[in-house]
Amino acid sequence: FKRDNKGHITAEKFRECLKDIRLFKHLDFEAKENTPARFLSALIEMCEGVYTDPPLMTTFRMATNPFVESKCMSQKVEKLGIDFTSVCPHHLMPYFGTVDVTYIPKEKYVGISKIDRIVRWCAKRPITQEELGEMIINRLLRGLECEYIRVVINAKHTCNCCRGVATNATTSTVHELDLRGKLDEN
Repeated sequence: FKRDNKGHITAEKFRECLKDIRLFKHLDFEAKENTPARFLSALIEMCEGVYTDPPLMTTFRMATNPFVESKCMSQKVEKLGIDFTSVCPHHLMPYFGTVDVTYIPKEKYVGISKIDRIVRWCAKRPITQEELGEMIINRLLRGLECEYIRVVINAKHTCNCCRGVATNATTSTVHELDLRGKLDEN
C-alpha cells in the first residue's frame, strides 16, 4: 500500500490497489464507489483495541457474608458465551465466536460485565485465536487475585470458511492456569 505524506493509507490509495488486482472492473459503479473507504473503516473498527486503552477493571474485595458460613465468593465464577469478533493476522479476515471465562477468586473478584469488556477489547486486533486466549488470561490476572483461571474460545474463521479448505468447522482452544494445584471438579 502507498501512504500519504503523513504515513496514512488513504481510501484513494486503497482504491488504486483494488484496481491493480482488478477486483472491481468498473470502480465508478455507484454501489462500489465508497467501498475502499468502507473497507478501511471496517478494518479499523475491527482492530480498535490496537488504538484504545484497555477497559478499567473494577474489582471488589471479598467480604464475609453473615448469612453464609464461608466467604461468599469461594466458588468458581463463570461468565459463559461472551460474543466476540476478531481479525486473523494471516489474512486480515474476521473470525468470531464465544468465550467462556472461569476463575476461582482469592481475595478479589471482578464486576461481571468487565469480563465481557476485557474479552472484546483483547479481540479487537489482528491476533491468532491461541494468542487471544493468552492475552485474555494475562489481562484478567492484572486485576484479579485468583487461584485458577480458564478461558475457552469457540470460533468460526472466515479465512477457513471462504477460502482454502472452505469448511464451516468451529475451532476451539482452551487456556488454563492453575495457581494452586489441580482444580476440584465438584
